[in-house]
Amino acid sequence: MDTTPGIDLTRRTEPLNLGEISLALGLSRSAAQKWHKPPTQAATGHKSPERPPALHAVAKAIGADLGPEVLEGQRPRYPVKVVLALGKALGYLDRRGRPVERTPGKGKWFPAAPTIDPATGLERYYISHLAEALGVSTAAVETGLTRENYGYAKADGTDELGRSFWWASSVHSIVNDVRAGRPGPTLLDQIRTWLPTRTGVEHVWERDGTSVGVELNDGTTLTLTLTPEPDSAPPAKDADHPGKA
Repeated sequence: MDTTPGIDLTRRTEPLNLGEISLALGLSRSAAQKWHKPPTQAATGHKSPERPPALHAVAKAIGADLGPEVLEGQRPRYPVKVVLALGKALGYLDRRGRPVERTPGKGKWFPAAPTIDPATGLERYYISHLAEALGVSTAAVETGLTRENYGYAKADGTDELGRSFWWASSVHSIVNDVRAGRPGPTLLDQIRTWLPTRTGVEHVWERDGTSVGVELNDGTTLTLTLTPEPDSAPPAKDADHPGKA
């Protein structure tokens, strides 16, 4: 497939239909459909996705009112400023609105360069960028995100497609901490972060360096204390056990 954009968005003034949006970003002609109205999945009971469509999310972020003719019409046409913001947010366009070179291939695609947050204009760094800065594989960063047991695992947010990202300041802090050998979150930090996600937990706070307070929805208050496990007793000698040779 030819991924060369066929429409220069820096010169375009007229609204674009879905086919033109795909063409402008160098994608298949049907690619923009899922950013306008993703198809429901049988596996979810044909419910609408929890995340708003990318085009709608970007329009809201930049304060663009789409109107019913776009949101509900049969042939929606999006303002150029929304398409430009979308391309920058997803990594298809650079800050100037020019196409970003993409390496074709199969598998998960990460933006070649940091993307531009539509609401703030700040750069968003992705798994591949953090992995390169740390000198590790993208799989290592993904593992950290999944297990939530590394200092760099917590992302700053997710973009319009649900991809994890970090702000530039976070990336610099993470890289500096790793290079300086500063430890990541302690086990107690991780427990304090994890507990509020559990059903029935109302509030969690740190009591001291080894314990946290937990308040349940029914008003019950608990204290969770971490203490080292006592050393195991050495194995008994045969002489201590009659009947053994």
